[in-house]
Amino acid sequence: MNKFKKWLGNLKISTKIVFYYLVIFILSISLIALFFMGTEKKTILGKVKQMSLTEVKSISSKMDYIIDITDNQSEMLISSQTIQSILRNGSKKSNFTYQQKMDNYSANFMNFNDNISSIYIFDNYGNKYFIDYTGQTKNISLMTIKNTNWYNNLLELRGRYLLKLNGGGTFKSDSQNYVSMIRVINDLNTQKIIGIMVINISAKYIKDTLNEDAPARNIILLDEKNHNIINSGLPVNKKLSQNFNYNNKNYSAIQNINSKQYIITELENKYGWKIISINLFDQLSKVNQSYNIVLLIAILINGMLLIGGFLFFSLIITKPIQTLIQAMKQVELGKFIEVNIKTSNDEIGELKNIYNMMIREIKKLFIKVIEEQRTKRKAELDVLQEQIKPHFLYNSLDAISSLILSKKSDEAFEFVKALGQFYRLFLSNGKEEITVKEEIAMVRNYLTVQKIRFSGRFKINITVDESVLNTNIPRLSLQPLVENAINHGIRGKLGPGEITIYAMNYEDHIIISVRSEEHTSELQSQDAS
Repeated sequence: MNKFKKWLGNLKISTKIVFYYLVIFILSISLIALFFMGTEKKTILGKVKQMSLTEVKSISSKMDYIIDITDNQSEMLISSQTIQSILRNGSKKSNFTYQQKMDNYSANFMNFNDNISSIYIFDNYGNKYFIDYTGQTKNISLMTIKNTNWYNNLLELRGRYLLKLNGGGTFKSDSQNYVSMIRVINDLNTQKIIGIMVINISAKYIKDTLNEDAPARNIILLDEKNHNIINSGLPVNKKLSQNFNYNNKNYSAIQNINSKQYIITELENKYGWKIISINLFDQLSKVNQSYNIVLLIAILINGMLLIGGFLFFSLIITKPIQTLIQAMKQVELGKFIEVNIKTSNDEIGELKNIYNMMIREIKKLFIKVIEEQRTKRKAELDVLQEQIKPHFLYNSLDAISSLILSKKSDEAFEFVKALGQFYRLFLSNGKEEITVKEEIAMVRNYLTVQKIRFSGRFKINITVDESVLNTNIPRLSLQPLVENAINHGIRGKLGPGEITIYAMNYEDHIIISVRSEEHTSELQSQDAS
């Protein structure tokens, strides 16, 4: 990130302008495109959902029509005098004549009603009368019906029909499923139950009827227990069934299944069955693709025009700046010349005026600095003279006198020698800078004088790196620090002390340290001795 910022900061202003505007343009176009695509997708999705829901409702209406037709046909059967007479007069012993009459009547009835695959009629004695051209459901019997968990519910309906898949579990076909319409047959005279009728409608007939206007339609029909009745070519695998919303009677949504998008629409009809339409959802139709291509071309053309405009605009700004920079480079040669270029009364013109004003101020500042340097040199001479304090010299002479009177001639000689060398280095022939070696020598002499004055109350420890000895520093850099260390770190203390001075190289700098310490333990040991 820092490298990118550095790279961006080193770009020319014209390039920066183009870059910034290009980023803003791309972001704005991207946001607009995302918003447009999201809105378009939402609109298309809403329309597709509505169309799919309308389609499923149409399928549901067709399913209702099939059931209603079969219901009417079943009512015609149970109200037939032939069927009523046979069931009313039935007995435990099978009657061949009744069987023949029932077969003929049922066969003639089925010849005019192709929606019915088979008809089964049972009397109260268990006699079975049936016509079945499929040969798939002959194993159904009255006893199997009575043993089902829905038989009592059938009786409670008192003649109204009950819809069950494959006879409600009384039979199972290997080739296809059947929708069974089951109802009790009441005596038209006494309204007592005289039999049970089962009419089977093949799932193939239902599928063909529902898909007659759209053969490629994918439809799944589930019963009230979500058992598969029909499936138009799309297997109800585990992953698909997980996307069904069985608790919603009116549901439509986009689902991702096996890396493909499907529009899944569910509708629960009045029988508790679920009609599910599953179709691939093509988000981008050919019309939308053409529209998006035209939109993309328009965006690219506008982008090129904008970039060209940015370049032209940046040149208007940066060209005067480049001219101004070339004029300003004369400053690098030490030539403080005012810039004279033609500008307008804009920011560039203001920049030129400010620069020229700065050049004039710099010239004035040079003159002022020269005068200040002269004043400063005079002040430094005054400070130098002030630093040669008379009382230090007087105190030193008094100390010398005391040493001589005390017949300490060696110490007096050492004192005078150190004092002379101190003042010689102190004056330094008027030089403002001296080497570290000379400054340390002057401080040694100063400390020698002070050590004799204070009767050796402090030790001197000086450590200097040889690499810094010939480095120039301002004269009298250390002497005031050492004087402070003595006055505030040694004088007035009870015990002896130590003055530590060290100088060393550290990276590109020179570190010089002055430190004073009091040695209380040493003082106590001396008192004890």
